Amino acid sequence: MFARHLEPDEFMNALIQTPCKVMHHLICLDNGIAGIVYGFEQKGVFYYLDRFFPSKLKESCLQKMNRYDLHKELYTKMNLKVHLISLQ
Repeated sequence: MFARHLEPDEFMNALIQTPCKVMHHLICLDNGIAGIVYGFEQKGVFYYLDRFFPSKLKESCLQKMNRYDLHKELYTKMNLKVHLISLQ
């Protein structure tokens, strides 16, 4: 199983076409900011919303982060997490 990111409009369209249970995953970034990523599984692929929701206290730290670095780190960590979960 692998993870694939979706933009908000793609995420909502996919859920409207095929209703699925939305799950949340807690991710901790390399800089120590933890947050929630939402997604759903469909046909062996975990689709996740390409947005990171940290605590209110850490939002300003996240806004200072390069968005491409954030995207890359989320993609890497989500694929690793999904792979490890599928091995259980």
